[in-house]
Amino acid sequence: MTQIMSDSYHVFHSTRENDSYYLQLKINLPPDLAGFSLSARPIWMNFFHQDQIHAYKMGVEFLVNPEGEKIKKLMAAMARQQEKRAQWWSSHALRKAGPVSMAFFSGH
Repeated sequence: MTQIMSDSYHVFHSTRENDSYYLQLKINLPPDLAGFSLSARPIWMNFFHQDQIHAYKMGVEFLVNPEGEKIKKLMAAMARQQEKRAQWWSSHALRKAGPVSMAFFSGH
């Protein structure tokens, strides 16, 4: 991701400082995952630099059952389109990364 701030909230630090904050990750991978979302809490964040790409990588802990239906649905959809995604990333490797869509929520 290239943006780590959303208004006055820092994507990583704000959610780490207050346990009631978490990320709502929205995944749009038609036709399998249109409007799909998962709640997650950031665990780690590192700066990422490759050629012209300056971004951040972040590891998250999903707040849903790792053996549950939402994760199974996500994994199945991702596996079906892995080759397509790999080709896209290969063809865009030298382009600057764009912003990531995230929302902050308080409470569960």
